[in-house]
Amino acid sequence: MGKQNNTGLVCALIYVLALQTISPALAETANGWTYSKSNEFGANLVREDNLFWRMSEQFAPDSQFDTSTHWLELYLEPGFAGQYQQGRHQFYGEISVVATGTLGTDAFANGDTGRVTIEDAYVGYRRQFSDHSRLDVSAGAQEFSTGSGMLISNGGSSGFERGALKFGPRKAWKNTMIARVQHEQVEFSLFSLSPNDLDSNITNTDITGIDFRISPESIIKFAGVTAGKITESLSPYPQAGLDGVSAPTIIEKGRDGLKFVYGYTKMSLEDQGQRVWTTEIDISKETHEILDMAADAARLRLGVNWQKQKWQPTITYTYQQFSGDDPFTATLERFDPLYYEGSPNAWSSGSKSSMMFINSNLRVHQLAVRWLPGAQHILTFRIARVLADELRSPIQFGQATRLDLADGLSSVVTGVNARHLSDDYFIEYNHIINRNNYLNFGAAIARPGEGIKQLLTTDQIWTGGFVNFVSLF
Repeated sequence: MGKQNNTGLVCALIYVLALQTISPALAETANGWTYSKSNEFGANLVREDNLFWRMSEQFAPDSQFDTSTHWLELYLEPGFAGQYQQGRHQFYGEISVVATGTLGTDAFANGDTGRVTIEDAYVGYRRQFSDHSRLDVSAGAQEFSTGSGMLISNGGSSGFERGALKFGPRKAWKNTMIARVQHEQVEFSLFSLSPNDLDSNITNTDITGIDFRISPESIIKFAGVTAGKITESLSPYPQAGLDGVSAPTIIEKGRDGLKFVYGYTKMSLEDQGQRVWTTEIDISKETHEILDMAADAARLRLGVNWQKQKWQPTITYTYQQFSGDDPFTATLERFDPLYYEGSPNAWSSGSKSSMMFINSNLRVHQLAVRWLPGAQHILTFRIARVLADELRSPIQFGQATRLDLADGLSSVVTGVNARHLSDDYFIEYNHIINRNNYLNFGAAIARPGEGIKQLLTTDQIWTGGFVNFVSLF
């Protein structure tokens, strides 16, 4: 594994494991005290060929980047949680640690590396006013998301020097202050968040905001709005060159001062017990306190599930659009996806393509078909067509929301001259061995679109596959 002074974190790992040796009887002797412990382990074997359509051979021939590679990634996450109940008052907290590693060289040329980091480390207080009303205040390192995870969800970074690129087990924010008030079907939250950045990509980002959500017992399952502001950040923004023919401008600390509003809803309707129809709508607008900025994004997801038919098939169509910067205006229209949930079921834009394009300057059509051959078997097939929203405008290359900050310099790509970027095909099988153990494997291919083909001297097909095992114990 990579060399780093992790003595303190290794001690934290040992401490959390030691807490788990406490017997249930000993933990519950004090009146009002309860606790729980958890362990999660994962192993993932990955193979990739013609990585990034072998673009490195075209643009960085001296880099010796290996476009065919395989690696094994591992993670272990032990955790310990406790709470004290006294009448309508409850005090609670949790501590967990993630140890990750990669054996071999991964898709971003990082290998034989890993880290131990704090995942959860928070305390909180709940006050139950009635069966339907309560106050909840918490602070520390913990998970937090709003809506379907379009902007505020994944607060932790994995991969690169930390290892476990594909698994991405880190989800918790490094620092949070969260206050929630819930009354019947209405919930209001105030939050302040700081992400758990990679050491190689420290952004010093702070986010403050509010979330208002209702969950009526009707066709509308939930609806809400999140509004917030980036109060501090080192993350730069790329802006398209004039008329798209010159190099993009890098706006240092461009994210600092971003304002966003995000609305979301999910509706579900059962058709006489035969089918369940679902509709999800997400819309976001972004402006800036200093920059002339007007960016937007939206998603429409339509699904139908035949719950009474054999294998209970589900078909879901998704269209999502994230604005790119128009090179013919002085306004910055590039959408900042912030800390979105990038899993295939959430906000991933394609399978392979999601490793290359973040959710900015994209239009994506996706179709997913899922079958349940048995109670413990899930088979899913996904197709995605990925397009550029604006031509001759920066398309960020990298994993998830990572902005490349190497040696103080930012790396962007000027853009493409044709909208079609790629077509992705992904098949995945999930086997639920039991309630604590899961086996998954899948394979994917990505064909370059005309926009990418114009940049290549050869027409390559990017392929890959994986098999992983996850255990909760």
